[in-house]
Amino acid sequence: MSEFENITKQKSKNLRNNIIVIALSAILVVLLVLFFMQRREHSMIMKDITAEKDSIQNELTQIVAGYDLLKTENDTINEQLILAQAKVRDLLIEVEQTKRVSYEKISDYQKQVTTLRGIMRDFVVQIDSLNKRNEQLMAENTQVKEQFKQSEIEKEQLSQEKENLQKNLQRAAQLEARDLSAVGLNSRNKETKYANRTEMIMISFVLG
Repeated sequence: MSEFENITKQKSKNLRNNIIVIALSAILVVLLVLFFMQRREHSMIMKDITAEKDSIQNELTQIVAGYDLLKTENDTINEQLILAQAKVRDLLIEVEQTKRVSYEKISDYQKQVTTLRGIMRDFVVQIDSLNKRNEQLMAENTQVKEQFKQSEIEKEQLSQEKENLQKNLQRAAQLEARDLSAVGLNSRNKETKYANRTEMIMISFVLG
């Protein structure tokens, strides 16, 4: 084999090796780019999932606090409130203790939060209705008491008037008319002794 052929063959081999190196380098660069892109995307996904998890925890905390504000004198509803709040607390603990969270899990938690919030909203409407009814009954009770009080006052006044009337009648029965006299008066309210000029008769007496 001539020296020229050897040189040509060596150049061809070197070229092929260079092409392989370049191709491998390009593939490596592409793989590195894909790796960092996937890593960045994974980081963004985890950031979004963490934010959603924090949001769910905040909502559950608000619901628990909301139950603390619900008050009613109905024992049955109070027991239901305690049970409903316990379910919210249990879910909150579960969310807080969950380390690996997926989109599917987040979606499931969100559905549960929506259901629990709806239950609390129903309690709010129910308790508000009961409280309004209680206020109405209290107002009616107060009105009845006021009417009864007014009736008692009027009864007392009538009793007092009756007592005063009886006293006056008893006093009148004990009175005696004395010094009874009758005088004729003319049209000018002057005393007259003539019957034809008399317009009215004035009678006077002393009670004692």
